[in-house]
Amino acid sequence: MSWSKFKNIVLLILIGTNICLLLFVLHRQILNEYAQRQVREQVQAFLSGNGISIADELIPSKMELEPQIVIRNQEQERLWAENLLGGELQEEARGGEIYRYEGPQGSIQFHEDGTFHGELKTNTYTAEEGEIVSYSKEILRRIGFEGEEVMVRSAAMGEELYTEITFCEEWNGIPIFNCNATLSYENGVLVGISEGRKLNGTPIEDGNQTLISVPTALFRFYHGMTAMGDVCSQITEIVSGYQNTTSAGSGVCVLMPVWHITTDTGEYLLDTVTGELSRMEQRTPS
Repeated sequence: MSWSKFKNIVLLILIGTNICLLLFVLHRQILNEYAQRQVREQVQAFLSGNGISIADELIPSKMELEPQIVIRNQEQERLWAENLLGGELQEEARGGEIYRYEGPQGSIQFHEDGTFHGELKTNTYTAEEGEIVSYSKEILRRIGFEGEEVMVRSAAMGEELYTEITFCEEWNGIPIFNCNATLSYENGVLVGISEGRKLNGTPIEDGNQTLISVPTALFRFYHGMTAMGDVCSQITEIVSGYQNTTSAGSGVCVLMPVWHITTDTGEYLLDTVTGELSRMEQRTPS
């Protein structure tokens, strides 16, 4: 047999082997997708049998968000304070990893778990009529807070108009449900930032934790809800996001992946690592 014929035979064998491997992988993938569909249908049937309906398109196809570790960056906090307050700052360490900064335009205080609040001097920041939401976003960007408004409240007392706007922080477009900031205005003048919590460092993926599966998450939702004595008849929305958690004195926060589940009777957060379910406070404009 000539060398060229031998090479052709070897090549044909390799091609045939690769085709067989490809078919095997495709077959496994098809079987896996079929099994996943079956499990999803079984979960939907289980929920339906217990009086809870959910449209198939609302169920996430897979768990996409991984836990993240966030280490506090105090130098970054100082820069945020400079951006908001301007000029030369006075820094005060108040114990318990609390730092307060005071400048020409007011003061701001940061805590190790990412909570913060600020007080601003009169007429430092004034929003134009009709631009208060976009103006508030610009103010929050000065302290490294990117997010969307979730609630706007206004109340008139005589000639005074009081407005509060609450924002939910986002990281790479993903909501962090318990990181919020409320900006308070009097006649369009920003007077303070309260109920604040934000990322105080750069998230780094934590590969040491394992996510539960989508069907398991739905089972855990049902059992968690019934354990709390709650009832619902329909799941209307599932949004993937994060919840910011911290250990006292560690200076380290963990972004835990969660589902924000909205039902016809309430809102919940489901931890997609532990399966723990908790009620979420509903924001209702007053």
